[in-house]
Amino acid sequence: MLRDTGSLTTAQALTDDEILDALEDAIAEYSQTRPVLKTVDIAANGTNETALPVASGWIDDFSTVRQIESPVGSNPPNYVDPRKWGMYRAPTGMALRWLIEYPANATGIRMTFSTIHSYGVTDPLLTTVPDLDHGAVCALTAHFCAIALASGYARTHEPILSADAATYRTKSQEWLSVAKNWRDVFENHMASARAGTSANSNWDTRMTGGYAHLTHDRWRR
Repeated sequence: MLRDTGSLTTAQALTDDEILDALEDAIAEYSQTRPVLKTVDIAANGTNETALPVASGWIDDFSTVRQIESPVGSNPPNYVDPRKWGMYRAPTGMALRWLIEYPANATGIRMTFSTIHSYGVTDPLLTTVPDLDHGAVCALTAHFCAIALASGYARTHEPILSADAATYRTKSQEWLSVAKNWRDVFENHMASARAGTSANSNWDTRMTGGYAHLTHDRWRR
């Protein structure tokens, strides 16, 4: 995409490591728009706090819980009302706090949460980016690569001949233009993929302190 086809390291405008750094930046930005959803099973510990599945991909200050099922295995699924739990930050980090009642010890909890995509450079099975968005992620990677090339030419020391200095400035501007074009490709794809959808939300209110009203508990209405 950048026509950086040098076969030798010395002939490449960017090293493979620099391209991989740009790919990581692209994956991080793409994930903010369209994160991957992951579902894991954890066990309750018999208290009002349950540790988040950090080892399974939970990322503090990025991930959000989408739904919780407990106990696991009911038909239909027994999804926990979102007003029965919340996120609580303790000195040891974030945790899931049960606000009304908590599951018994060892009770199964199935949690679905958002996290950052992974990208297998050599193994497609490790890639969570859908095929539909593969080209967009590559375009965003090319955008970051072109910015790196523009920065490289911009920081070149001014030579004795002013004509050479003008050449470096021109190359920097050209790569900035390339970066903008690839950014436009990414933005246009993401905009076209955002089809209009409908949604619903429960607008039930809480009393002060989070308690239920005297009658008609929210999760039983």
